[in-house]
Amino acid sequence: MRTANLLGIAALAAGALAAPASAQEMTSHVYAGASAGRSHWYPGCSDSGDCDNRGNVLRVFGGYQINGIFAAELAFSNLGIIQDADSRLKAHAWEAVGVATWPPDTKLAVYGKFGVFYSKAEGSGALAGGKETNNAPTLGAGLELELTRHIELRGEVQHYWNIVGGSTLPSSGITVLSAGAVWRFR
Repeated sequence: MRTANLLGIAALAAGALAAPASAQEMTSHVYAGASAGRSHWYPGCSDSGDCDNRGNVLRVFGGYQINGIFAAELAFSNLGIIQDADSRLKAHAWEAVGVATWPPDTKLAVYGKFGVFYSKAEGSGALAGGKETNNAPTLGAGLELELTRHIELRGEVQHYWNIVGGSTLPSSGITVLSAGAVWRFR
């Protein structure tokens, strides 16, 4: 009996010591990142002659790398504020996209993404009280550069169709040009 107990304890100890080594062998497919850039609203304000239709964008995202080519991402983007002499618009969006990267497993790659977004826009000034939500497709493309095993840089352009528009706010699409970083949990 005593020998069986010692063997059991030895087996547990060996398993406990081997677990960290095997955990290092396992790779995670999860990644997270952030980017910043500029948005351009088309056409933007209701009075386009006096409109500052460019805003600052901040974006956070997370994804799951399905294989060397395909990934799925979720993101939140603050799409900036535009204004004219008497009104102001701001918007943000949640999105779910599929990402395809080519060539796989290289230091420099091109990627494209396609998916859907859900947005909320608010007006103030002459557009006070105007609030709208919308959902539509989004499409983007970019370059990704691997710096280290964990860190990558991205530069991309992405377009959101009909992010603003309806009964209370002027109709607009938004194009975003941004740069950011990705952390891969490998």
